[in-house]
Amino acid sequence: MSSFAELDQSNVVDIDLGSAEFKANAHRHMVEWARRPPFYVLGHGQPQVVVGRYVDVHKVFSDTQTFASYSASAARRCRPPAALPAVRCTCFTRTTTSGTN
Repeated sequence: MSSFAELDQSNVVDIDLGSAEFKANAHRHMVEWARRPPFYVLGHGQPQVVVGRYVDVHKVFSDTQTFASYSASAARRCRPPAALPAVRCTCFTRTTTSGTN
C-alpha cells in the first residue's frame, strides 16, 4: 500500500471539514471546489478525496464498475481509484471483472 509521503503534496488541502470555520464558510469552500479537480484532505490523519466538480461527481456516481460501495469489513481489501493513486481508499474500491472487491 502506498504511504502518505507518496501523495502529491501540492494536491493536499489543509482544512478541517468538521471545524466551526469550515461550517461557517462551507458555501464559499464548495464554490471553490466546484471549479477544481479532485484533491486530498486529511481526515483523522487518513487522506480523503474531495470531489466537487460536476463532471467528476457525475463520473463517480455513474461509473459503478470503477467506484463501488463496500461494507466496512471490506476496507482491508480496498484499492484506490486509478485516477487518484497513493491513497488508502475509504469510500471507493475498484471492482474486478469477476465482481469481487
